[in-house]
Amino acid sequence: MLSYLHSFHAGNRADLHKHGGLLALLAAMRKDPEPITYIETHAGRGRYDLNAPQAKKTGEYLTGAAALWQAKPPPRGLAPLAQAIQAENEDRDDLRYYPGSPMLAAKALRQRDRLELCELHPKEAPALRQTLARFRRAKIRHVDGLEWVKSAPGLQSRRALILIDPSYEQAAEYEALGAWLPEMSARLPSASFCLWLPLLPDGRHLPMLEALKENLKAPTMLGSVTWAANAKADRGLIGSALMIVRAPDGLAGGLARVQRDLLKLLKAPEKGARVERLTG
Repeated sequence: MLSYLHSFHAGNRADLHKHGGLLALLAAMRKDPEPITYIETHAGRGRYDLNAPQAKKTGEYLTGAAALWQAKPPPRGLAPLAQAIQAENEDRDDLRYYPGSPMLAAKALRQRDRLELCELHPKEAPALRQTLARFRRAKIRHVDGLEWVKSAPGLQSRRALILIDPSYEQAAEYEALGAWLPEMSARLPSASFCLWLPLLPDGRHLPMLEALKENLKAPTMLGSVTWAANAKADRGLIGSALMIVRAPDGLAGGLARVQRDLLKLLKAPEKGARVERLTG
């Protein structure tokens, strides 16, 4: 959806889960010396100003990034993300900037790895290009990321990680992804996929989850955190989930630590954290 801007939601609780999990996933993948092609289908602008009117309007970062910023020391599972946030605010005493997944990945990946970052929004794509300008191995594409992955040359033979992080502003996105992910995971046997899912009190995400569970043939892991029975903030989310197709060895423990420590930070019951195998 071209009306969606993540600036309203950057640094919220779901971002801590998504980005803490992403850093754990990248750390596990870096243990293999083979180069990684890192792809994002919905990259956003790469870095967010929490003093901007959009962030101030919702204040969602106050229970997310701001809570992590104030945790001294940060919980172990979220320490890599806390360090990344600190680096974006170097020489500052206050929290102003929050790194999006493109910035986190660009800094976490090795020189031999490459990034393909897709963003369709006409204002976000130029901002992303400016934010990532110093990372020469990062290519910014002003395209529909889901369509680009379908036709990208050479992907079948590459070791890749594809992050899918859509807005879910339209109900049709759930159905489309329920078909796209099984198709592309079968077509790209050397790729891992990481799909972010919102957990909503009305359960609108559940049909897609069931479709993916039924249709995905590759081994798939689901990490989820539930922090509330109902939610008035953070876009109405009661939690957040990451579905990882072909997860690297050792990820389950790292992801479990991220989730457990996130719920501790949020002062939510730890029983709301789960890592489970969906398929394979």
